[in-house]
Amino acid sequence: MAQLLGNKDRQRERALFEALMIRVSARTEKAMAQEISRAMKAAAVAYEKEGDFGLLGVHHDHIGQVRRILTACWKTAVDTFGQRIVDQAKGYYPRHIKSQGVVRPEMYERILAEYIGLYGGDEIELVSNTTKQQIRQIINNIRGEGGSVPEIAKELRSVAPGFGKVRALCISRTETHSAAGYSQNEMMNATGMAYKQEWVACLDGREREEHAVANGQTVGKSEAFIVGGESLQFPGDPAGSPGNIINCRCCAVYEVV
Repeated sequence: MAQLLGNKDRQRERALFEALMIRVSARTEKAMAQEISRAMKAAAVAYEKEGDFGLLGVHHDHIGQVRRILTACWKTAVDTFGQRIVDQAKGYYPRHIKSQGVVRPEMYERILAEYIGLYGGDEIELVSNTTKQQIRQIINNIRGEGGSVPEIAKELRSVAPGFGKVRALCISRTETHSAAGYSQNEMMNATGMAYKQEWVACLDGREREEHAVANGQTVGKSEAFIVGGESLQFPGDPAGSPGNIINCRCCAVYEVV
């Protein structure tokens, strides 16, 4: 007989997933906001001292800090949501889960390494390059208006906290969501159980139309959902376009067959 893992109310299960995602992403949000703000303020100092040349070092340092923050984010998401699947599965198939050895630390390490290998480089580049582009846009705008170097530096310092706060919320939620979905799928596969997965959208009037249409779509193990014309292995799949995954609040639920 088929068994649905987690809460039998699909919307309740989705709400629990989202609440956990928000808690898990909070530390990343804070760290990323501070880093983006720091990078923009550092750019102000470097530009005053060395002009465009000074921005090269700022960008290099920013890449390293973004890598550190996102790696910690992905690890927490992989561990937390992978373990959530294990705990849910244990409730129905305790002997099977134990025999598969999926609770070993190496499993989480493997999933994290695979995720970083597949998506990490692109995500780090995207976040750090966006900061670089925002800094360059501010410089070019003020230059175009005939502004001075001190005026450019002042503007960079002024907007840094706001830019950091707005972007950090989006980055932290999206990155946590993507790594969580990947970890859940990989952990389900690791159990060796046969299952189907169902797309569950947040139906509160703020959802994307394509995601509302996808609500209830069911696919087999290792099969992709078709959402907005794109193939997604799970909600938040980084293989999707930004319009399909940024700030997504959907989740997958699993039915063991």
